Amino acid sequence: MGAGIKKEPVVLESGRIIHVAKKGYTSRSLASTGDISDRDREMDIRAQKAVEKALERTRIFGKPIARYDRETGTAYLEYADGRREIIE
Repeated sequence: MGAGIKKEPVVLESGRIIHVAKKGYTSRSLASTGDISDRDREMDIRAQKAVEKALERTRIFGKPIARYDRETGTAYLEYADGRREIIE
């Protein structure tokens, strides 16, 4: 495994082994080092686009989006008008 992959893989209950990228690595950098294939990178890009579209659609319909603030450790709902409601 290359520099962008964590040493210890995750082993699922099914026995399948998943190699996890280190924090700060993008699919582009992992593809350039050969840690993932171009096909994997394409799948990653499609997944990111799907999430962007789902969030956009949620905003259009005025539904809140659950978010997490890492700095404060707080979960909150963010509404289309920018209002935030803390989740307790």
